[in-house]
Amino acid sequence: MSEYFATLRDALSLGPPPELERAADVLRKAETVYTFGNGACAALAGHIATDLGKGAGMRVVSLVENSSLLTAYANDHDYDCVFEQPLRALLRPGDVAFGLSASGRSTNVLAALEYAREADARTIAFTGSMDGTERLAACCDVVVRAPLDVVEQIEDLHVIYAHVLLRMLRGA
Repeated sequence: MSEYFATLRDALSLGPPPELERAADVLRKAETVYTFGNGACAALAGHIATDLGKGAGMRVVSLVENSSLLTAYANDHDYDCVFEQPLRALLRPGDVAFGLSASGRSTNVLAALEYAREADARTIAFTGSMDGTERLAACCDVVVRAPLDVVEQIEDLHVIYAHVLLRMLRGA
């Protein structure tokens, strides 16, 4: 376990990724922000939506919070479209799609970010430093990468990055 903490300490010693400031700039100009991800990233998507709404006074929607709609798309179509389809109904130019994928390869997160890019919205992603994230990088205005390749540690850093981002938006 001490190795786990040492790895996190080393990653944190690098300081905040410079892409966080770019993400803050994109969010400052947002009309509405849509957050989404799977598993622990879904939980963080909801957490980020709460922080941006309550803590930064932004208009924000977490696409993971409507389980009825999410499961209807998964059941009637497939799981790959559960975030893209709501964006097709909601997303407007000036909005931001904020996807979280520790691996950078979650197909439903990628589909939503690719649609958002096509729809002239801005796109932000939180991910790790795993191989195979070229598709994610190609559809995002800003990619914030945790400098790790262990999913649990990536998720740990994403929580910290989300809080740093909130403090940037509040001018703290």
